[in-house]
Amino acid sequence: MERHLDMFPAYPSNLDEFCENHVFHKSIVYLSKLEKGRRWGRCMHCGGCFRLDRSVKPGSEGICPKCGVPVRFRGEWAEKPFVTKAKICIPYLVDGQVLLRYTNVQRAISPLQMRPEYDYTDFFLNITVEKNGRQKTYAYWWRQYPYYCSGWNRLRNGSECFSATYVYTENLPEIFGERYCHVDLRAGLQGLCRPIWFYDLLQNLRNIPQAEYLFKLGLPVLAANLSSQKPGIIGFSELTGVSKQYLPILRETQAMESEIKLLAASKK
Repeated sequence: MERHLDMFPAYPSNLDEFCENHVFHKSIVYLSKLEKGRRWGRCMHCGGCFRLDRSVKPGSEGICPKCGVPVRFRGEWAEKPFVTKAKICIPYLVDGQVLLRYTNVQRAISPLQMRPEYDYTDFFLNITVEKNGRQKTYAYWWRQYPYYCSGWNRLRNGSECFSATYVYTENLPEIFGERYCHVDLRAGLQGLCRPIWFYDLLQNLRNIPQAEYLFKLGLPVLAANLSSQKPGIIGFSELTGVSKQYLPILRETQAMESEIKLLAASKK
């Protein structure tokens, strides 16, 4: 286990920037106090400063006029930082072996800082090695024990991460090639608006033809949710149960299978 854990490199140097742009889809604008009916705002995503009128109040939401990112307005007198959390999968290629690092990400935005602060904590690791033409996947889970103890625990070979995550996409072409099972992983996953089961997606793209079809339609989350191949079903409506007129909204929300079933059962 120690030898496997030592295989993992340091976090990518641009991980903070990647999470800010592709994982956390909303930022904070800190507001000054009102002076003659106007106040200043400072966006923590782009760093821009701008004047606002009294209609913008702490607790409301809107769009940063400088960078166009969705934001929540917050008074600069707030005592505690604004904290958001997410999970991300970071893939590596080490000595020809694929490593998947699953990491908890915490972003803290404080009015006393010039930019968000990030903290990373690993909670699951997968190492896939190939021997004699066969693949073996090792799995390790960071487990909390009683009395404030914690440590890495080895799981059965082939175990998968139990959490959906975002995916670090900057190095996907170097690891999986420009085309993985006829799809561009980086282009299809860079715009994720919700977490995905990345390991399941990789397996489905290899084993289920419909997963490739759904991924190319812009539905990677649904492609990862497929549990088995449906013989003879290749059309969108037959595969999802809804009309193709819903494809734009399914792309925008990256709906899961359970949500699409609810849509299909709805009378309106």
